[in-house]
Amino acid sequence: ADAVNYLLSKLSPVRMEAILPELARRLIRSRALDRFRFDDCFLVAFDGTELMRQTNRRHCDNCLTAEHRDGRIDYFQQVVDAKLVTETGLTLSLGFKFIENEGGNYVKHDCEIKAFYRLAAIIKQRFPRQHICVLGDALYACDRVIELFAEYGWSFFLSFLPDRIPTLYAEAEAKLAANPQNSMTMRDVKRKETCTYRW
Repeated sequence: ADAVNYLLSKLSPVRMEAILPELARRLIRSRALDRFRFDDCFLVAFDGTELMRQTNRRHCDNCLTAEHRDGRIDYFQQVVDAKLVTETGLTLSLGFKFIENEGGNYVKHDCEIKAFYRLAAIIKQRFPRQHICVLGDALYACDRVIELFAEYGWSFFLSFLPDRIPTLYAEAEAKLAANPQNSMTMRDVKRKETCTYRW
């Protein structure tokens, strides 16, 4: 632990930020991760993550804030993180961007997406020829994000909720109903769950 603390005290944050993506790049180049590809793509999950939260005590000037009804103020920091994920649970960080709201106010939907655009550009620059399949929640299911995926040549799997793009959701439901043969049901004996996949 002392050696790690010494190292971290000597490295600049910029150098620290570059270490994990460089590790991932070297593993990809050495083909050590090829068995984790999905249809020739690496699965990369993008999501907002809270790093720390304190009540009534500001950590730094860049803290986001959330005010409670009783007057307490939470100060916190969030990032949008991009991780290469595998079915074994192994994850490798490809990069992150802090969510930095103007004036410190917190509006998740606007700012997580803005941080995502900044991060996606960095990931494309770091891994320009890499085949990537993005995994994301319903926040990313919007025209501008999907257009960006097309521009970068990335495929994607996104959660899709009825209220995100109602007309597109209704169209997708109609197509699923018209093609019942495009489904597969699997039983997970260990978890005692049944999952149905439709496309």
